[in-house]
Amino acid sequence: MPATAYLARFTPVTVESRRTRAGAAQLKSRGVIANKNGSIKRTVVAYGRLHDEILPKLEAGRPVLLKGYYERVRNADGSQGGEFFKPFAVIKVYDLPEITPANDTGRTPTPANDTGREQELHVRQGHKRMQRYGKGLAFVREIWIEACFVHQGGARKAA
Repeated sequence: MPATAYLARFTPVTVESRRTRAGAAQLKSRGVIANKNGSIKRTVVAYGRLHDEILPKLEAGRPVLLKGYYERVRNADGSQGGEFFKPFAVIKVYDLPEITPANDTGRTPTPANDTGREQELHVRQGHKRMQRYGKGLAFVREIWIEACFVHQGGARKAA
């Protein structure tokens, strides 16, 4: 296993489950990996216990936070092949908000400002924050803000 492990918020687009030649369960899911630098399309490959753990969640289209590493495969002729993400732990499974007639806005994007930027349903990444407290806000402590869904009612104007 490579020395560098990454946290990846993965949103599946396609999910495929099959058996390898050796008979092990294999999950291949194509989707979007989002991190603080942006998002990229990659394939996630999982085997064994991890296959059984995340297959139902990915088939339901639920985003998951995975810990793993990137691996590059070689083609049969020895040339450099594609890159995929190989998780070794599931950190969190995000709950998708239920769409009811009361909160369904049709999810039609609307321009947010003069630039035309749109805000759709997305996950706000968990992060640390320095919070002031005490008399006169003289002290500072580090707190953790959990990841959460924002803009659950559909597109809204960006602030």
